[in-house]
Amino acid sequence: MSLLDPATWDADERRAALDLGKAGFDHCSASGTARNGMVIGSTGPFAHLAGQRALEAGGSAVDAALTTAFAQIVLAAGSWVSFAGFFGMIHFDGATGEVTALSAGYGTFAEETDPASIPASPTPSGRTALVPGFVAGAHAAHQRFGKLDWTELWAPARYIAEHGVPVGETLAGMFAYAAKVLTRTPEGRAMFAPSGALPGAGDTFAPPALAATLAKLAEHGPDWMYRGPWAERFVDIVRRDGGRARMSDLSSYQPIWSRPASGRFAGHDLHTLPAPDTGGRRLLTALGLIDVADLGDPTTDPDALYWLIQIIRYVSGDQADLPSTESYDARWARLLRAGKIGTEPPTTTGGHSDCVVTADRDGNLTAVCHSINTAAWGSTGLVVDGIPLPDSASFQQAELAPGAHLPMVACPAIALSDSGAVQASSSIGSGLNAVTIPGIHITLRLGLDPAAAVALPLGTVRRRLSATRSPRR
Repeated sequence: MSLLDPATWDADERRAALDLGKAGFDHCSASGTARNGMVIGSTGPFAHLAGQRALEAGGSAVDAALTTAFAQIVLAAGSWVSFAGFFGMIHFDGATGEVTALSAGYGTFAEETDPASIPASPTPSGRTALVPGFVAGAHAAHQRFGKLDWTELWAPARYIAEHGVPVGETLAGMFAYAAKVLTRTPEGRAMFAPSGALPGAGDTFAPPALAATLAKLAEHGPDWMYRGPWAERFVDIVRRDGGRARMSDLSSYQPIWSRPASGRFAGHDLHTLPAPDTGGRRLLTALGLIDVADLGDPTTDPDALYWLIQIIRYVSGDQADLPSTESYDARWARLLRAGKIGTEPPTTTGGHSDCVVTADRDGNLTAVCHSINTAAWGSTGLVVDGIPLPDSASFQQAELAPGAHLPMVACPAIALSDSGAVQASSSIGSGLNAVTIPGIHITLRLGLDPAAAVALPLGTVRRRLSATRSPRR
């Protein structure tokens, strides 16, 4: 039997990993270093254990990342991450030194020619659905960098879908909060409340439709989802609720391989997702400004903290405020003249994403961010064969173009020195800016060990984003 099959794991270790996942959200940052292999991620010790088993079975960094991500989605009950979400990845090849970017953002419907009229949340509408990128992106990553069989990677996710995810207070509270959405449609009721009640604390969540879907995805790959029965049901359900999906929207979907966006920061080459995705550009802009400003330690220097907050506000703002032709020196001078950016802090909490960072014994590094980029489960209650459909178009109307990819804000990143890869990072939810930027600044520019850096009060940045003190010049 495969090492990835949880039925072969130590029963106490498996049970402990699932029980730990019931404790709720872990708001602490994570960091790790490794010589032969490593898995770091959000959402669930069981998912991390699954990724570890992939490495032990001889899998690559990508195999471990995908195994972890599949399990994360089942553990989250498809709430903040979904097999109908998106997928972004930066990969470092230990043998060649090549860094590659993979963008599998949402696709839009070709017939959606009036995106400005798409209803905003909480109004339920099939028009708020989008073409999923996650499974296509995961399969593309595996085709290029995977070593294990595709079907093996699904074993941990399939196990918990079949045997059940233990429901703790946090997940039970989420079910209760989203009750009207989750029970709005017959498919939603069949998945989340087959007996008439949503799962409560102490129950297990084991939706048979999801387990059957994961078996099909493991056996047939993305064709079953984008060109087969799942795609047909997706189109029917979305159009039933007013959406404009066609089979051709799914069958024509392709992830995008590209050279990463790169920038020099503190003697390192930092690589992240390129345009049209926006998260990487925001990250590189912030780090460029930090270098030009010669910022100190924000945990000890109040001026450094103040200006770090302003830089985070700057890159969190309107994309029109990030002109690519303006030098970092000119932009920093403009920030100094203004003294501050805006009057309100950006949103600094959120949990609509998951991250995974992995390394294998061959020196390959992978940084992944996957997300639904909206509130948990969205507002529609649409479910296709056990996969909830988010309402991710409900607030991004201005960015939608018919038949195109929707830009992602995710910013997985890998930093290289002259001797090779030194650091990989990814982030979740609104931590994309408020945690990632100071974290990279403190580790790469100030030279603090990553394990020590995550113990620092980086939350200070988030708590003081509304600071109004005038800085010393």
